[in-house]
Amino acid sequence: MLKKTLGVILLILESFVYYWLYKTMHLNPPMLQTGLGLYIVYLFIFGHYRITDTLVWDDIKRLLLATFLYMVTYAIIMPSTAYNGVPRSLMCLLAFMMFFVDLILSTLLRRLFRTRLSKKTLIIGAGETAFRYEQITEQNKHVITETVGFINLNGEVPFEQEYPVCDELYYNKDKYHVFDYRDFDNIVKENRIDQIVICEPNLTKQDLHSVIDRSIDSVKSVKYVPEDFDLVNFSSEIQDLDGILLVSTTKDEPGLFAHFIKRLIDIVVGIIGCILNIPAMIIISIANKAHGDHGSLFFKQKRLGKNGKEITVYKYRTMNNEQAIEDLVEKNPVYKEEYRRSHYLRYDPRLTAVGRFLRRTTIDNMPQFLNVLKGDMSFIGPQPYLISEKEDMGKYYSTIMKSKPGMLSMWQTNRRNLSFDDRCMLDFYYYKNWNFWLDFVIYFKSLGVILRGKA
Repeated sequence: MLKKTLGVILLILESFVYYWLYKTMHLNPPMLQTGLGLYIVYLFIFGHYRITDTLVWDDIKRLLLATFLYMVTYAIIMPSTAYNGVPRSLMCLLAFMMFFVDLILSTLLRRLFRTRLSKKTLIIGAGETAFRYEQITEQNKHVITETVGFINLNGEVPFEQEYPVCDELYYNKDKYHVFDYRDFDNIVKENRIDQIVICEPNLTKQDLHSVIDRSIDSVKSVKYVPEDFDLVNFSSEIQDLDGILLVSTTKDEPGLFAHFIKRLIDIVVGIIGCILNIPAMIIISIANKAHGDHGSLFFKQKRLGKNGKEITVYKYRTMNNEQAIEDLVEKNPVYKEEYRRSHYLRYDPRLTAVGRFLRRTTIDNMPQFLNVLKGDMSFIGPQPYLISEKEDMGKYYSTIMKSKPGMLSMWQTNRRNLSFDDRCMLDFYYYKNWNFWLDFVIYFKSLGVILRGKA
């Protein structure tokens, strides 16, 4: 009931702002009802007023589609005689302004009422997938989900096998509320659980049916991550073949036009980035010398490019100590475990004072604009892998290598919490699901990480 009420409130607030902007812009009064009514209809069509459990990017996509259709209606479809003297450009400007108003109001209402809107969710599983689900829903305040805790599937339960528990949950059981499966019924009842999400994709068929049967009788909503969920992409759809459930998934190769547009974007971005590198070089050079660092400004390294071809990747130098990473991790068990898991050290002791800032904000990657301009890399794509990581990529190697590596990647927005295998899975996912909208999301998520300085 609250979700429907908030949908109505959102509609009223947006209508009021539309009316105020229309009057402020001194547009023709007879057009007000038509314009407002049409705008609201388009927002309804794309589901803007349904307060659902979704990421902010999905909300942005719906608003963009509604706004674009509204602009097309006034700029192309609607005849000039219907305008009563109102310039088409002003109607498009009004729609553009309302896009931001709608996004702000929708986000504000979700955040103000998140506690009351959120579904109390119990996660079945305590592995990496379960932890990632919790982190995503917690960090994205647009999502109306409250995770009560996790169910550890190991212990005195009749399951066929042992299931993994990720380190973060194993060492922080109190913080993340990890429960035993034998207490399932009490947990659901005491915490008034609304939704159960089964986040253990390696569940055997028998164990999965056992958990689903028990969950369906306890809550209103049950969701689960299927086995081999990495095979599913944006093109996937569910089909009912006379009682047989099929998941249809395809991967259409991008056409020549898509490749042309992506390369055109890379060229434009590469040129702009190379120009921006000029003042960056001066500032970084001065900062290095101010800290007593008189070493070279740049660092170059061989990486894996498209189709496994070796490319030279450029970066701003962030380290003084040339000690090899293998020697460093061998002498420190903490570093060794972190590097084994993620092939990355968040607090690398070899970083210089300026290098720490460059690494944290990813400014150290700016020289890669030259790689983008040359065509070795793309602005957005999989993270460029070291030559030595080829074997560790395993089954993901052949698929990931079909894409050019990118300056920005899905890994950059999540790397604090991901293992190396997770990183490979994200890059695998990127190739299977690539489209311009995905690049758009990665760009703005990366921009947020850079501005917060928490890469």
